Amino acid sequence: MPDAKYGSDEPAFWYSNAPNYTGIMKEAISEMHVRTDPRLGNTLMPGATIMKADDSF
Repeated sequence: MPDAKYGSDEPAFWYSNAPNYTGIMKEAISEMHVRTDPRLGNTLMPGATIMKADDSF
């Protein structure tokens, strides 16, 4: 899973000098989801994508 440290671009730029962090992070998470093995389904197994319910993307 990509290391998602920030939920908005302002602190990402301030603390890590990472412009457009959330846009790039969303693309990385989407791509990782595409590459997840569909045989794993919704189980908590290696390769499964797990996100908190309050993530807003």
